[in-house]
Amino acid sequence: MALLSDLDFDHLGPAKLWAALDPDTRALCARAMYGEDDQRRREANAAIAALMRFRPEFVRRLPLDKRVLYLARQVRADDGLAGSLLLAVHFEVRRALLSAFLDQLGIPHRDGVIDEGHELKSWSVEELAGPVAALYERFPAADVDLYLASLVALDRGSWGGLIELLRARTR
Repeated sequence: MALLSDLDFDHLGPAKLWAALDPDTRALCARAMYGEDDQRRREANAAIAALMRFRPEFVRRLPLDKRVLYLARQVRADDGLAGSLLLAVHFEVRRALLSAFLDQLGIPHRDGVIDEGHELKSWSVEELAGPVAALYERFPAADVDLYLASLVALDRGSWGGLIELLRARTR
């Protein structure tokens, strides 16, 4: 709940959400960038190289823990990089949460990846309330808070209905 109380949902974007995360969560997101997705790894390495004025080859040879530290604590993430970091943690570490929410909403997906061609609609508070409650019953509240805030930050058009539910958690 501490994360949610620090957020301005009216102006929330990926970079603002990233900036509000605690150091451990930022490190978890940064480590997730080095999962299975080559594009995310390249994006993370490029951000570190630009910040530290290192050559990309040098960054690739750094130990993983050092790259995670740079990415989590020193790189100032813009909306693009912050969005990638938020997506990475959910696809690499919290896929079960993501899949459970999509299942609750009846959104067709394969292991958390929404089926190609499926267009998301704008969900109302009423439509989201039950599935959100089910997530909080099944998963740690801090994980659900971050996931739902990430959805709002990344796609307010589809997930703006979550704002009222998230605000209610801070009261």
